Amino acid sequence: MRKKLLFYIANIDYYFHKFFPKKVKKVRNYYSLDRTLFKVKFAILKIVSNILNLSLSELFYICGSDKHKHYKNIYDFLTTNFKREDKINILEVGIGSHNLSGSGGGSLIALSLYYKKAKIYGIDLFDKSFLNIGNIQTIVGDQSSKKNLVSICNQIPNLDIVIDDGSHFVDHQFNTFNIFYKNLRNGGIYVIEDIVGSYRVRNNGDPDLGIDK
Repeated sequence: MRKKLLFYIANIDYYFHKFFPKKVKKVRNYYSLDRTLFKVKFAILKIVSNILNLSLSELFYICGSDKHKHYKNIYDFLTTNFKREDKINILEVGIGSHNLSGSGGGSLIALSLYYKKAKIYGIDLFDKSFLNIGNIQTIVGDQSSKKNLVSICNQIPNLDIVIDDGSHFVDHQFNTFNIFYKNLRNGGIYVIEDIVGSYRVRNNGDPDLGIDK
């Protein structure tokens, strides 16, 4: 019963698109919700989370984050270092769904529902301000610009968790790490996703990368 309910909740954007086609756009595999439907979705997710006391990996699943599919076991370590009631600051770089308005932010929503007393920041190249609800705050930012990242870093408090799930370009990952790691509190966690780009030319990596490099 629990798994079935979570399946239906995880596919809520599909059902919104089916019953409210004028308020939901579909581009490839992405659904774009208008502001009202997003608020309804957030409220439903919050109610389900509270009633079922969902784990972080379950929240990633119902919120539509690919972290459930690829990294659910890895991200569980966050919950061993930081408890649900902790007042922490979390930053995720890269909100998702590219330039599609009203879409993306699955992991931000999941983190905000799990860490209810935390402040959740999200940085993306595109405006994702529709996600500014509850304890979530989004910021338009560019990983390729050190100046821009420094400016953002100066505007937000010290961080407990940083997740780089942005462009996946190696030089951008270096920019972000060199700036935000300094803003990480002792005992904090810094995550860089998809470092396979370090070996790909198209991600500005080096196929011949060796330990000497």
